Amino acid sequence: MLVIPSLILVIKNPLYPSQDGLYHIARIKEFDTDIRNLQIPPRLAPTLENQIGYPLFVANYQLPYYFAEIFALPTNDPTFAFKATMSIAFILSAVFAFLLFKKSASNTASLVGTIFYTYLPYRFANLYDRGSLGESIALIFVPLVLLGLHEAKAKSKYSFVLLAISLFALITSHTVIFMVFAPFFLFYFLIVIRPDQKTLKRAVVASILAIILSSFQLIPSIFEKKYMVFDSALTNLYNGHFLNIYQLLRIPHPGVNLGTPFQIGLSATLVIILSLILKKSLKVVFMLFTIALGLFLTLPVSKPLWQNAPLLNFILYPWRFLSLIGMATSFLAVYLVDTGKYRTFIAAILIILTIFASRHYFLKPAQLQPNLPTANLTTSNEYDTIWSNPQTFVPGPLVSSNPQSVILPSGQNPFDIKANVINPQLSQIVIRKMYFPGWILKINGKQKAIDIKDGLIATTLEPGNWQIQAYFTESPLRLFSDILTLVGFIALAGLIIKPKLASKI
Repeated sequence: MLVIPSLILVIKNPLYPSQDGLYHIARIKEFDTDIRNLQIPPRLAPTLENQIGYPLFVANYQLPYYFAEIFALPTNDPTFAFKATMSIAFILSAVFAFLLFKKSASNTASLVGTIFYTYLPYRFANLYDRGSLGESIALIFVPLVLLGLHEAKAKSKYSFVLLAISLFALITSHTVIFMVFAPFFLFYFLIVIRPDQKTLKRAVVASILAIILSSFQLIPSIFEKKYMVFDSALTNLYNGHFLNIYQLLRIPHPGVNLGTPFQIGLSATLVIILSLILKKSLKVVFMLFTIALGLFLTLPVSKPLWQNAPLLNFILYPWRFLSLIGMATSFLAVYLVDTGKYRTFIAAILIILTIFASRHYFLKPAQLQPNLPTANLTTSNEYDTIWSNPQTFVPGPLVSSNPQSVILPSGQNPFDIKANVINPQLSQIVIRKMYFPGWILKINGKQKAIDIKDGLIATTLEPGNWQIQAYFTESPLRLFSDILTLVGFIALAGLIIKPKLASKI
């Protein structure tokens, strides 16, 4: 119940203003169109740029849009789907955080940790200011992964399945957030949980299964991103997104915006200071080190590391490490309450301070107007293909040729274009679909190699009558990744039906 007041803007407003909310609502609509046209898993956004078939979902996360589809499919309302998904994600993140903290702490301390995890400022940056669907969904599964590691140590009945599913869900919700937390998961497992050899083996096998389950998204995003301008458009983005120490710690300083949610918060700062002063166990030291590392990576002083560590480039925004700091600070709050003499009093003070200090972020968020989405629903045209140019996006007919050719459409959907062409002379035919691996071209039923013109599908035809068809399907690489995912889910279903098989791993 303590989490509900933070969602008042979601419940009250038709759509609260945010940086990315309208982007995600439009993407939910595109994803829903794919599902209704049985393009599963979705790869192309069918209606963008005058129905060009933009490859929006090839390298993007997908699970948050599947969750949104639960609400979009029956209601045909992507705005409602966005709000419902964001609200439920926020509540579930609190539920799973409480269950995690409860594994090693009292109910009172677990409640404090849960309030910290949900009410620290950066959570509201994701929910309201940014409207970040992927990161909000991902933060459901961070505590669930840690809970799965605890259950693996306890050798509970479904611990293997829980760990595999939670890792899969985190990877496919936001792979970058998984990258941010992966080292934390590893060292938490080794330092806090301290697994025996069998537990370590089970965790490794569960992680491998999670990667197999995620193959439908991971493999194309790794190996087909080379067909997009993604890296050249985004990998230097970190330069403009470092924070400063005054903002992070809410220290008054000229020119610093103390009202931004891109900070760790007053209550978090208090808990960190108290944890530094009081008796420190190994797990407290680990959390303090995690916070120090996270703070370092958000500051300009870490820029040389960002420039020379390739994996950091894919995280894009240094302030994403605020999620990691929030998780570690929540653990410190739990430890602090359970080691104090006045547990209930300390818990009440921390809860009241945390909610009060964050009230501005959920009652009056800084983002006052929504950002209007671009034509291709990206901020830097990062999903444009390497074959595209400005001419690619100029509106035109679906199928075109020289004026002497007669073109008669004979049936189409966004992913299957058919037309009859009467060609009096040698002509180039252009189908206004953005070329990406997976498009197949057939002339009179026989497959023909695609010529690419200005990033679009093209071919040259001799004089005569021709039946042309261009349809989109999975490339061999994506088909392989889909099969891997299917095999993974079959294996997972077997482990759910017969949990004794998992206990033998």
